Amino acid sequence: MEDIFLTVKETSKILKVSEKTIRDKAVNGKIPAYKIFGEWRFSRNEIDTFILNQKNTSCKTEQYIGDHILD
Repeated sequence: MEDIFLTVKETSKILKVSEKTIRDKAVNGKIPAYKIFGEWRFSRNEIDTFILNQKNTSCKTEQYIGDHILD
């Protein structure tokens, strides 16, 4: 599949956050981004992967039986 590059505005709509948040995350390396001719661009494929990788793995489902926790 051919990759497309998104603008800050398009990326903010996909992630449902402000454009400022997208710019800040790009500057701080918290989101995959490219600066092309002075403008931030985001690979749609990398943004999709980024979204999938944001799943909260610190939440652990625990099942209780009596006083014992089953993992």
